[in-house]
Amino acid sequence: MDNDASHSQKAEGHHIAQASDGSTAIVIGRDVIVYEGTKPISVVGHATDSIRGRKDDAVIQQPSFDPLDSQKYAKYMLNAFVEWRERYTPLSAEYREFELYIVSMSSPGAQRIPVLQVPDLAPAVVLLGESGAGKTTALWRMIVDLSEQLTQFEHGHLPVLVRLRDWSPACSVRQLVQNQFAIAGASYDTVEEELISGNCLVLVDGLNELPHRYDQEDAARRDLQNFFHRYSENQYIFTCRTHHYDPEFLTSKPEHPLPCFEIQRLDRGRVKDYVQRYFKNDVASADDLLEQLELSNDHKWGEQASFVHLARIPLHLQMIILEYQRTGEIPPNKAKMLRKFASHMVKRDRVRQAARVGLDPKQRVLGQLAYRSLKAGYYLSLPESLAKTIVGDAVQNLRAEGGISSDIPVDTVWQEVLSNNFLSVYRNGGRRQSAPAAEWLHQVLFDYFLACEIIRVLIIPGTKEAFTMRQKLDVVGIWDQPCQIALGLVDSQQGATFLEILVRTAPDLARRSFTGQSEEDAADLSDAIVSQYTQDDKWDEETLARVSLELSYVPIVDSLINAFRACQEYKRQSIAKIVSCIAREHYGSPGAERFQDILESWIANRNELIKFYSAVGLWERNRGRAAGVLRKLHKRGSPEVRGVVNDLADEWSLR
Repeated sequence: MDNDASHSQKAEGHHIAQASDGSTAIVIGRDVIVYEGTKPISVVGHATDSIRGRKDDAVIQQPSFDPLDSQKYAKYMLNAFVEWRERYTPLSAEYREFELYIVSMSSPGAQRIPVLQVPDLAPAVVLLGESGAGKTTALWRMIVDLSEQLTQFEHGHLPVLVRLRDWSPACSVRQLVQNQFAIAGASYDTVEEELISGNCLVLVDGLNELPHRYDQEDAARRDLQNFFHRYSENQYIFTCRTHHYDPEFLTSKPEHPLPCFEIQRLDRGRVKDYVQRYFKNDVASADDLLEQLELSNDHKWGEQASFVHLARIPLHLQMIILEYQRTGEIPPNKAKMLRKFASHMVKRDRVRQAARVGLDPKQRVLGQLAYRSLKAGYYLSLPESLAKTIVGDAVQNLRAEGGISSDIPVDTVWQEVLSNNFLSVYRNGGRRQSAPAAEWLHQVLFDYFLACEIIRVLIIPGTKEAFTMRQKLDVVGIWDQPCQIALGLVDSQQGATFLEILVRTAPDLARRSFTGQSEEDAADLSDAIVSQYTQDDKWDEETLARVSLELSYVPIVDSLINAFRACQEYKRQSIAKIVSCIAREHYGSPGAERFQDILESWIANRNELIKFYSAVGLWERNRGRAAGVLRKLHKRGSPEVRGVVNDLADEWSLR
């Protein structure tokens, strides 16, 4: 086919060129098929695969390209690791290396396996873990190991890091892979050859960090599945937050899910060892910190909401150590730990330079950035231009409210949040032609600042944005940690108000937020909730029942029992009714068990309605005793009580 095509056209997304010699070239992406009539006479690119069965009729011309310089690529990845480590210095302690282990999700009792052995377990593996458990760090350690092997021996898998937070409709998974090789100077065809040959270990980081809008999430899922199946000869490791993982996300065959392994929390021995190594020259501080953590307290260790369990997560242990170094005390809960860490990042920068903006206005600015980026369909990464626009709007709002000096330019605020290392700006894969993006240093910082905005919008009265935010709370996963953090930042009265809002709008989220609190905070919240709706001037049986039924955990139970003892008679009857409902509807749960214990004593109460509700609540546990009390009430009770017993008999078909 000559170069001087007589005419060309586009059809069905393909470019068709007709040459003067009568041959036709059809260009499909990077594939070129040359036809003489209906017979393919040459093929360039991977369209070869589609006519492989007819290759005897065609002259196959494989594309020519330079082979990948694997050593150059490996050195680039090692440099990228150094840059990543320096960026994350604020989130790291002196001893960064934790010995992390994983266990199979299908066999939780199986032997623990060092996390660096993940590539040896299966061709494709899902690596799960909590925020801060070390998922991304583990991937980087694998990258370093493979890259060092390539530089020394010139063979081995090519480590390819795909950050799904960078995915967009305009930047597919295949393009993200290509971007990894950009600085190494590899062409599209060179990378394609490596992928098709199965020479890569593809490390797909952050299944939970994809865009949360349904249309984009579905497109991203299909794109990832297509990439996975097209280049199936490679090895794969996918990471995801444990509670966000959907086994059907990566496969159309749910009966054959990918093998999943979860990073285990640090055990007592490793927490102790890390602290002692960190304070190797200060044994007294190491001992004091371990004592404050109550590491040897078996009761605290057995209580999942205890603060000591935060220290079992590597990132959080580093934050706890940092705060202890500064103050000699550990934070009271996770939320306040994050606030102290954010404050540390701001103050540290003020020591180095004359910063003009304090933590409070930065929390307002970054809170709006986190929330508005979600509204715009972004998550942990967004275009720099949009980020600057949101920051500019937030600064203008603060100026109008007197929250920031009018002589501080928007650009100063922007540069300070970058200098504080809350955000960074980068070009995807180093491509000069790509638009720069702003990204959060870590998901935990995004969660914290979104929590600050939740407090401002939902908890502080009079915010116009409240209705819109409430409609967003049903996005599963994204709001869990921010709502838990928000609940831990406010006082118990504000927390009670917030929980009531969540119970009305997102009950599941309310339960997860409540159970994420420490034992002490949950008790304070429960007292505030019950007190708020049992005061004489604010008595609200309906709301108390709704909130208590949704949050039917032991702290709420204890608060209701205490209120029963202190309340007037008519309130006691209402509380007994609520207790009875929880005992029946949540039978078998710890909260219901606690209620049934107290109903055993209330059933002897002189008040007939309290007797009635106690008997109803005990029906499943002690049907004989409950039935006997109900029979006596039916025979000898007041007309009101006989009426409710009759209604119950009709409802339960007891006649």
